[in-house]
Amino acid sequence: MFTKFKLSKFTTDNRGLLLKLAYSWCHDRTLAEDLLQDATEKALKSISRIKNSKAIKAWFIQIMLNCWRDSLRKKQQHQDIDELILSESNDKYDLSHFHETTTPEDNLSQSQTQLRVKNAISCLPVKYRTVLTLVDIYGASYSEVSQIVEVPMGTVMSRISRARDELRKKLSVESGLETVIPLHSHTVLRGEE
Repeated sequence: MFTKFKLSKFTTDNRGLLLKLAYSWCHDRTLAEDLLQDATEKALKSISRIKNSKAIKAWFIQIMLNCWRDSLRKKQQHQDIDELILSESNDKYDLSHFHETTTPEDNLSQSQTQLRVKNAISCLPVKYRTVLTLVDIYGASYSEVSQIVEVPMGTVMSRISRARDELRKKLSVESGLETVIPLHSHTVLRGEE
């Protein structure tokens, strides 16, 4: 049986990733924290519904996604990603794995690349951005994303493909230079020389 203790441990152990995921949807740090808090409260209220403790990740993210959708409905608008700077050394969401380079030039280049990718992702339609961030930022499997966004796995795979194609086009048009940008375990090619 799933317990409040297990839920607390899950949210504590995954807080950074959950906040980063929520932020990738809403683009507001305060709202991301609120989404995590709201999702935790709703999960606590419906904890008796979870039968398989292995499904906690998908179940919790689905609750958090529904909280975000509720927030969007209330606002009737969405904000652009404009506050997240992935190379901030004091970022409380532990983004240290994004910048493992050692020279200032490498850090600057990586920061510029991350900013271009961040801006390109922010231009994607919400349905593409959602699945892309779940897979490429959070590391969820296609079947988990299918459960979370409540669409068939084929639709998830199609949306991921379209999101990556759109991202590739946006990055290619932006600079016109041939550059390779790693995005999770996949690669996005940019333009031609």
